[in-house]
Amino acid sequence: MNEFFTWELLATYSGACVATGILVEFLKGLLPGLPPRLLSYLTAAAILLTAQLFTGTLTLSGGMLSLLNAVLVSLAAKGALLLTETGEIYQSLPPDGPVKNSVGAGDSMVSGFLAGYLNTGDYKEALKMGLCTGSATAFEDWLATKEQVQAVYDGFTLTC
Repeated sequence: MNEFFTWELLATYSGACVATGILVEFLKGLLPGLPPRLLSYLTAAAILLTAQLFTGTLTLSGGMLSLLNAVLVSLAAKGALLLTETGEIYQSLPPDGPVKNSVGAGDSMVSGFLAGYLNTGDYKEALKMGLCTGSATAFEDWLATKEQVQAVYDGFTLTC
């Protein structure tokens, strides 16, 4: 490979993620008023759509999936709601436990969801991992460890 990034690589989600991370770090200094999450989303969408256009793989459905693949909504004590690109809807209550500190629980839920989906490719499994990761963090004074998340995961069953 003669180039660090090719259009074919950028057209993949993993390639777009790497490029997005690099570009957002650069662009944050140039666009200080733009919220980082919005900047990340816009950068990733622009990379994916442009790369698909240049590789000839841009379709209406592919373009839409680049913009929206799944929607995960945290409902705090009421659990979470997940809408997938195929129209499936999952809603579940969270694991039971004593809430010590909810700071970081939403971000933990998203990271758990992504890890669950990347490891299994299954939305229900990803939702379970997301709920357990977010809840495990809420049950602790600080962010939950892998072992703490696993303990919550092992004792939890989705209600959907």
